[in-house]
Amino acid sequence: DPLAHAGSRQMLLGPDAGEDEIARLSMQNAVGPDTPPTFLFHALDDSAVPPENSMMMLNALRSHGIAAECHLVESGGHGFGMGRAHGPSSQWPELMARFAQRHFFPEHV
Repeated sequence: DPLAHAGSRQMLLGPDAGEDEIARLSMQNAVGPDTPPTFLFHALDDSAVPPENSMMMLNALRSHGIAAECHLVESGGHGFGMGRAHGPSSQWPELMARFAQRHFFPEHV
């Protein structure tokens, strides 16, 4: 709170989750030496999940020395997937592909 997506929190944790369980299941707290390189992409006008969630995750990744890339775009809302052909959110598949090539298939870069 207040950055949690209420619907996801309810579905994943239920109505009676304690602070310990919430902390244990928060992704930024699960980052460690085995966390793979991570790509984050978030629209600043996302009304369902505040972009601060991606920024918290980025900070956790950086504090553990995990390779990470984060893109924040002006518009795109929530759940833009791969179907949008125009606008800032349409950039993410290509950016992700480049990130994956660098980190998972460097011999092809």
